Amino acid sequence: VNLAGKAGPVSMTVAVRFEGVETPTVFTLKGNVFEEHPRVINFDEVLRGSSSQKQFTVRQYPDQPPIEIKDVKYDNRIVEVSAEPSPSGSSGMVNVTVKLAPNIPFGHFESEIRLATNDAEVPWKSIRVDGYVMLPVEIGPREVLLGVLHPGKPLSSEVEINSPYGNPL
Repeated sequence: VNLAGKAGPVSMTVAVRFEGVETPTVFTLKGNVFEEHPRVINFDEVLRGSSSQKQFTVRQYPDQPPIEIKDVKYDNRIVEVSAEPSPSGSSGMVNVTVKLAPNIPFGHFESEIRLATNDAEVPWKSIRVDGYVMLPVEIGPREVLLGVLHPGKPLSSEVEINSPYGNPL
């Protein structure tokens, strides 16, 4: 059962065929999909120093005590993380802000945020953070397929060179 991207009440019908029985037995599965926190925060392509940030909410499961974040672990070369209880009226939730570090290295990045909580069953929550910090000079396309190469035969391909930061080339 693929529940990716689903939230709230779900219903799914499953037909099972038994050997020797012509008509399948049909079951209806019903449930409620609840996302406690996102699994991935994707920044896509960003400019270094652009103050890019994303926010998400950590929620407690129904019938559980309000969630509390006791500690946050992350790579401060990649991100800065802050966590604040949600405003009143939405008790049991914590708003988390993830900002890219001002001097994050250029290129692809992938890191992990680990939240220590008061959840007795799964105290540590892990969220992957990824994206691409654009280089001072970008070449596009990033991948050039040259096909079959033959010794001594020249081969060329056009690429575009630009500065996403507006620097003259």
